Amino acid sequence: MASYTLFAAIDVGSYDVSLTIYEIGKTGIKTIDRLRHVIALGSDTYNTGSISYMLIDELCDVLYDFTKVMKSYDVRKYRACAGSALREAKNYLNILDRIRVKTGLDVEILSNSEQRFVMYKAVACTKGFNDLLNEGFALVDVGDGSSQISLFDSGSLVTTQNVQLGALRLYELLNNVSQTSADIVNVMEEYIDTDVDTLKHLFLKDRNVPTIVFVGDGADWIAANIVGKATTKSSISKITREDFLELYHRIYIGGLDEEKESIILPAAMIYKKIMDALEARNLVIPMVSLCDGMAAEYAKQNELYDAFEHDFDKDILGTARNISKRYSWNKEHLKQVESNALNIFDLLRKIHGLGNRERLLLRIACLLHDCGQYISMVHPADCSYNIIMSTEIIGLSHREREMIANVVKYTVKPFNWDNALDGMNEEDFLIISKLTAIIQVANTLDRGHKQKFANIKFEIEGRKLNMIARTFDDITLERNIIGDRETFFEQVYGLKPVIVLKHGR
Repeated sequence: MASYTLFAAIDVGSYDVSLTIYEIGKTGIKTIDRLRHVIALGSDTYNTGSISYMLIDELCDVLYDFTKVMKSYDVRKYRACAGSALREAKNYLNILDRIRVKTGLDVEILSNSEQRFVMYKAVACTKGFNDLLNEGFALVDVGDGSSQISLFDSGSLVTTQNVQLGALRLYELLNNVSQTSADIVNVMEEYIDTDVDTLKHLFLKDRNVPTIVFVGDGADWIAANIVGKATTKSSISKITREDFLELYHRIYIGGLDEEKESIILPAAMIYKKIMDALEARNLVIPMVSLCDGMAAEYAKQNELYDAFEHDFDKDILGTARNISKRYSWNKEHLKQVESNALNIFDLLRKIHGLGNRERLLLRIACLLHDCGQYISMVHPADCSYNIIMSTEIIGLSHREREMIANVVKYTVKPFNWDNALDGMNEEDFLIISKLTAIIQVANTLDRGHKQKFANIKFEIEGRKLNMIARTFDDITLERNIIGDRETFFEQVYGLKPVIVLKHGR
């Protein structure tokens, strides 16, 4: 019996499509084959908003050839993902259907935050990652459609921001308005400067980051042309700022063929502008791909190999806390609501049947439940919803972000069973209702923002959820509001939330 599992990862990118086949065992993840086909899907999407049927046919032919290679290796497990080229295409549903019919492959379209998180996990698998994490660094992921800048400090993610500065998108946009190569370079530089300056002043502030990690478009080419052709996949290349600037000067003045110019030139320019904004001295290029991240996730999820030592949930929560810090002011209240909600969630595990992922969504909802007050104290629920839906949280899908936004919205707003969640499927509706019922009660217990219940215990007694509190404070406000909330909680869980007061601390 084989002691390893074969796994195939397919990345449908904006500029190329790639297949990587891995051998995954208890000792690690080994790459056994890689294939790549250049096909500029993004050129169509970024120029016209949809992908032509000629390119769709070519894509299907390439993917069908990939399936034959997978069969030759007897690969049974695979994951195929697509990014912004398909995500932003108006005809993406037709494309996915054509691929399914012609090749048998199911392609998953990743949200931007999911795609960046998978790439981040690929970086986390490399040797030396923990050392980088402890020192602090900025991860600059330049994609075809946009770029993601993530700052790490004290062992975890501090903040992450996405900007519409993608290598292929930028080249296609400016190639349409510029007549000469010199024009393209000058206009591109000015265009990038505008977004990077905004990014620095609004989000990066006065941060000086000693080390930048480059991944994404052009990174491998840059490493190979500085370190040498011996640079291989899954290795790390450390380069100096001076060596990068020397190569950048050669790129800047020309000399690239047309194919490389459309990706390498804008990518290198984005890397340089962000490096200058952060005043970084050290540069690191892990030779990893999105496919590597998919393989690591598969290995971890199926307990084939523990690819990660790092706690990624901590990074997701760190991003949420950073958003909360921007919009919320009462940290003690947020802490109290989170503690209450998690205690109730854990007590009701056998009743609600939810898992650790939903527990994470609940924690994020607790952190963001009053962010809308920053915009309006009259309509905080709707404002909270809009803030969350407009703010990317790395590691969460669009679906999960929408679930959190709805939980937060109905934390203070009455839950309308008839049309509160139009467009949601039954599973998502049930999860939202279960989490909303919990956070409503958790928030009510500190409605006055005074942490009256310093020590509170929860227990189930028959058809009651007893909330046993010790306090000398007047809890008339909390008792009255819990009465308003108990009907919805009972509808969801069949339990009546009851405050049981015991005087003392």
